[in-house]
Amino acid sequence: KITDMTISELLKEEVIMPSVYFETFDKNAKALEIEILDDNFEHEINKVLVEEFNNISKYMNKTISNIELIGDVTSKAENAIERNDKETLKELRKELKKAEKDMNDLKELIFIDSLTKAYNRKWIYKKILNKNGNFKEEGTFVLLEIEDFEYITSKYGSLIADNVLIFMTNFINKNLKKEAVNFKLARFSSDKFVLFFEETKQAELKDIVSNLQGEMLNTTLKSKSGIMFKTGFNYKMDKFIKNDNFQELLETSIDELKISKKFPV
Repeated sequence: KITDMTISELLKEEVIMPSVYFETFDKNAKALEIEILDDNFEHEINKVLVEEFNNISKYMNKTISNIELIGDVTSKAENAIERNDKETLKELRKELKKAEKDMNDLKELIFIDSLTKAYNRKWIYKKILNKNGNFKEEGTFVLLEIEDFEYITSKYGSLIADNVLIFMTNFINKNLKKEAVNFKLARFSSDKFVLFFEETKQAELKDIVSNLQGEMLNTTLKSKSGIMFKTGFNYKMDKFIKNDNFQELLETSIDELKISKKFPV
């Protein structure tokens, strides 16, 4: 819970610095009157910072590359203008268009989970929520949690667990695209995804997600090494309206999922 509170607060920022993460994490821990163990804290901070620094590295490398390209094109363009070389200017215009596309692609990359290619948490806080962490528009929220993900990771290893995440993402996207619904899928944590639907007719959406859940349970996964197993997901669906608080809805959904696992229907 401390991690969720901290990340929810900091993902509104463009860059998360280590000192800021530490201060915010510590503040939230004290607010909840929880004693932080050094090992636990180190694990949490490393997890967030590695992801953030990887994104910064990709962004900086691509940005530097495009700055160098623009500088080169500018120099060539000046010479071409002096010579009234229209063909060269035409080619340089194409290079600038490519650089513009690369930068636009890079903006999207910031909001994409590197493993699953679903949207990430930063996308949620930048695109779905306002600066106060409230929903910008109305819609339907579905929290998906992969069943037995920790068991899969410990028994079969992180490589197979990663492939489960990738398969789940592709499975959900592929099947929902067959339905006449507008949706966005984001990976929220290691084993949790969030679906956002523009539609608010929960009865219809529940049928769609329940059918998806059933299809997943009937699907057998097989690794390249021949390991065969089944997995699935549990979910909690709620409608939200403009200015509802995302964190409150999320925490309620997580709590209800925990209860449903303890006392299955």
